Amino acid sequence: MAIENIVSLPEVLKVTALEPTLGAEVAGVDLKKPLSPVLRDQLKNLLLKYKVLFFRDQHISSEEQLAFARN
Repeated sequence: MAIENIVSLPEVLKVTALEPTLGAEVAGVDLKKPLSPVLRDQLKNLLLKYKVLFFRDQHISSEEQLAFARN
């Protein structure tokens, strides 16, 4: 597993590739909070790179999940 740390002030993301070409776990982001433009762009780039992103231990409501997805 490859691990990369991405600084997205004020957040520091820890990205762990689960497979070489598909899937990564992203830690260091709180999906309940609005995303900064920089963080949003970084997550979009990670999604393009890994195709699937996993955010563990995010206890969010359906409405919060929709708000995140609309970003």
